[in-house]
Amino acid sequence: MSSIEALFSDLIGATNAAPYSYQLRCAQAIQQGKNVIVCAPTGSGKTWAALLGYLHSRQIGQPFVDRVFYVLPMRTLANSLYRSVQDSCKQVFDVTSLPEEKRYHPSKLAVTIQTGERKADPFFEGDIIFTTIDQLLAGYLNIPLSLPAKLSNINAGALLGSLVVLDEIHLLDPSRSLATIVEMAERLAPYVQFVVMTATMSSNAVQALQQHLSAEVITVSAEELAIMPSHKDKRRRYVWTGSPVTAAQVLTHHNNGRTIVICNTVARAQGLYRDLKDVLHPGCQLFLLHSRFLKQDRQAVEGQLMRYFGPNAQETNAILVTTQVVEAGVDISADNLHTELCPANALIQRAGRAARYPFPRNTGTVWVYEPEVDQQGRYRLGPYRDRLSAAAIERTRQAIAAQNGNILGFAEEQALVDLVHGKAESEVFTAIFADNARRRREVSQAIDTADRSKIVDLIRHVDSIGVIITDTPETIDLSRLPELLSVPRTSLYSAFNTMTGCGAPGEWFAKIPRIKETDGQVTTVEWHALTVGNELKMAEWLIAISPRFARYTADIGLELGVPGPVPQVPANEIQPWTPYHFEYEPFKDHVIKVVEEARHEAKRSVCARYRLERHLGLPPRFAEHLVEITCALHDTGKLLKQWQQAALDWQQRFYPEQIVEEGSPVAHTTFRPEAGDIEKQRLMHLTRGPHAAEGAFAVSKALGRYFDKHFHDEEIIGGIWKAILTAIARHHSSQTQTVGRKLSFIADAASCLNAAVLAAGLDIMVDELIVPIQERDGENFKRALISAEEHYVWLPLYWFLVRRLRLADQYATKMTGG
Repeated sequence: MSSIEALFSDLIGATNAAPYSYQLRCAQAIQQGKNVIVCAPTGSGKTWAALLGYLHSRQIGQPFVDRVFYVLPMRTLANSLYRSVQDSCKQVFDVTSLPEEKRYHPSKLAVTIQTGERKADPFFEGDIIFTTIDQLLAGYLNIPLSLPAKLSNINAGALLGSLVVLDEIHLLDPSRSLATIVEMAERLAPYVQFVVMTATMSSNAVQALQQHLSAEVITVSAEELAIMPSHKDKRRRYVWTGSPVTAAQVLTHHNNGRTIVICNTVARAQGLYRDLKDVLHPGCQLFLLHSRFLKQDRQAVEGQLMRYFGPNAQETNAILVTTQVVEAGVDISADNLHTELCPANALIQRAGRAARYPFPRNTGTVWVYEPEVDQQGRYRLGPYRDRLSAAAIERTRQAIAAQNGNILGFAEEQALVDLVHGKAESEVFTAIFADNARRRREVSQAIDTADRSKIVDLIRHVDSIGVIITDTPETIDLSRLPELLSVPRTSLYSAFNTMTGCGAPGEWFAKIPRIKETDGQVTTVEWHALTVGNELKMAEWLIAISPRFARYTADIGLELGVPGPVPQVPANEIQPWTPYHFEYEPFKDHVIKVVEEARHEAKRSVCARYRLERHLGLPPRFAEHLVEITCALHDTGKLLKQWQQAALDWQQRFYPEQIVEEGSPVAHTTFRPEAGDIEKQRLMHLTRGPHAAEGAFAVSKALGRYFDKHFHDEEIIGGIWKAILTAIARHHSSQTQTVGRKLSFIADAASCLNAAVLAAGLDIMVDELIVPIQERDGENFKRALISAEEHYVWLPLYWFLVRRLRLADQYATKMTGG
């Protein structure tokens, strides 16, 4: 048994467990630095195919990437995989879920999660990071969803030297997130490995993506499927019913077994759940799961599903009614799966929740039903109402009707996907590739401006609104909102039109807030009652619905058009804002500590450094030398007279006992909010002024001279120079562009800086610190800063430097009690 096979056995926790041949081929290709597309059916172990190579490299001490991003389209999928992989890794590695523990225990394997709901790794510092496509792309675009704008340039650098695993890529929006992924893969091709995993992508799409990524395609062979316990005896029969699903049909086939019903809309799932509840046989457990539950109620249901539907489930006689939230990545299985008609790729993903496990749970039936129709006779297609999906549903209806009663294996399911989606997916990828230049300009603009409105065009069009049920919205504290329920705007339109005219005179259906701000602070909130459906367009993020027209219960979730009591929803647990806390620190000490922190973290960026040096033509380890230079010079602007005078005035007035050397320049002054320092600062009117861009400008000439000595290539000199200047200028705010004028440094500024740099072990010396004199100096400096549109080649180096600097600065400040 090879070492990688032994590792797999230990991860699974079974001495006789062995990886499949395709998993080993995938691990080997990834370890060789290749991009890979894995085509394998649901339940065949694609997760380990993607992770085994990295974990083996960690075990033998030869990692080929710095970290792994395991990216999923939905946070529910990220949650379930995160838990299972973390549990398996604990069988072999010393695992932590806290990325900061890596600093003090480098041998630990940090398996982390970062989603909109679980923000446990906001700076992407883990070794294996489970996250969503929204979080990954927002970080790449410099508009992270879980960080304030001033920190938006930290996370893109985490992608360099990484392995990005994209699971269930068929679920991505072709015109938004999928197109942006394609652009990212091309821009970062020299620095990032990609693994695309799919069970339901057409062969045309796989071929197109293979050529674009220069990827190796690894497909599970028929021979391999024949020996997989979960597939060798699988008998999954597809039955086309030609009619809408009813509670009677579900119960007819239940036979006290395990049944899953998947509906296209939440309302349909709620209605069917209620119908089943009315006629349920004694002893049968009935569950409902969809997107309109509060977190605690959703988790209560999810916590019980494994007992009845999981791989080791012992209990049976249970029915789960749900929506596409279990379409992929959720490890549950039923004997009978009832589903409304949907596109073939989604249908096969749903079918993957039936007959998923070895004998005796290897047989099952997928019952396919016509979708529900509205009063006008139109199909209610839910998330598949767009033109492409609706057309795919028509082709799927014909294909499934032709296969009625047949048992379909992986090959037959792939043929079904090719028949329904092959031509359309080929056209989608052709259009994406042809439009990539325009997409690149849009992405570059987003990176340069940190414009959050670009999320709608480049990641996902989220046309949903947060809903709260209350009859007194005027009493809501917007700073401590209760947990909101996310509802598509289209569902609210429908509910509004149904409810119009149903209430008594003067009754309101819904209200939306109109917020007035002064200097960025909320001053007044007025609630406006909606009178016509079109006014829903004015609802930006929040809508209050009267309890006369909406209801929430723990078993059904949110229902529109049904009266009920005002639910008791606890306020979100918002951490109280904690102002910055600093302790006195001399300038020289801070320089030394930041450089030391950067050196301490160097081993976590080895692959990124190597790829940068190879692609940009830099000498070995020179990128790390650039990190140290950036860290050593980053606070040069604090040596300005204005900054030092204000800082020393504060320290001498309130905390003189901490001053180590009278007159010595400082990097941080003591600031203790608990001692009333916020009010003291307001009353003293001490203005230190900005320092980041000013420091970058001050050392710009010295940096140019330094790199002239090391390189003869003007492009390399200019690229390095711009990257370092931009990292220093933007180490407090990602959008800094201007540098102040009428500045002057303290008398011995250059000697103080050189002494600190020398003490940190660096050889760069600054002869003079310059300041802008004329207006054009500031304009020239602005043009020197890295732009994604203009400096395509050198943008990754800037990302690498600014990430390393800002994280080192954070940790160094924490070390002194800040």
